Amino acid sequence: EQFEECLSSSALAPATIVNYVADLRAFLRWSEETRDAACSPLCLDTSDIEEFCTYLRDEKGHAPSTINRRLQAL
Repeated sequence: EQFEECLSSSALAPATIVNYVADLRAFLRWSEETRDAACSPLCLDTSDIEEFCTYLRDEKGHAPSTINRRLQAL
């Protein structure tokens, strides 16, 4: 909610805000499913981001442009 509120005060288009919030939720969901549930998002590092990109490419079949947009939300 705080992330969405922060984005709402920016010059981003409403559709961009919706997408960024969905992208962040997708990352957090992936993180919870693949990492220790007690691990805070703050304990993630670049290798986790790389693994998320691999997951998006190989398991979800996302195009590079979609992966890049998801990374922008992070």
